[in-house]
Formats: sequence, structure tokens, C-alpha cells
Amino acid sequence: IWKSFISSPANFMRLRQIKRAADSYNLEAKYEEHQSKITLVAGRQDQLTTVAFLSDLVQRHPGISFRILEECGHAVPIEKPKELADILLEEAVHLANA
Repeated sequence: IWKSFISSPANFMRLRQIKRAADSYNLEAKYEEHQSKITLVAGRQDQLTTVAFLSDLVQRHPGISFRILEECGHAVPIEKPKELADILLEEAVHLANA
């Protein structure tokens, strides 16, 4: 599927446009600007977006809240839906009262 997708000149050009847009987007600036409104939720056993990676992000932007769910991997909404819903509700109440 991938080979047939990239063999199309139009698709290949679209991928290049997406890559240029992604390269020009300054995510660190967005974290800095909105850090007081960001809560990261991660599973302790997540091997894709690791706790160490997110901890480094939080150290660079200390206004970001960070919640770690034990016995959970990358699929937080599937693995811990109630815990995630509780965090989202808590954060919504916090933002509403801010």
C-alpha cells in the first residue's frame, strides 16, 4: 500500500508539503505559550511516548501538569478509560474555576 501511495506524484508532493509544514511548526513555543493549560497523561509502561520523554518535556516547561497511570501502556483511553475520564473532568473543573 505504501509503495503504491508514494509512487503517485500527487501523493508524493502532498507528503513533501506535510513534511515542510511539520518542520516549520514550533511545538516548543506552543508548549511554552500554553503550558498552564496542558496536562499530559501517560501510561507507566508506554514504550512509544515514554515517561522519561514526557518528564523531560515537563522539566523544560514546568507549568505543564503530568499524570502517570500505573499498569498502563500507550492506549490510555482503551486501557484506563475511567481514570482518564476522571482526570479530564478534574482538569475541566480546574480550568472552569481559573
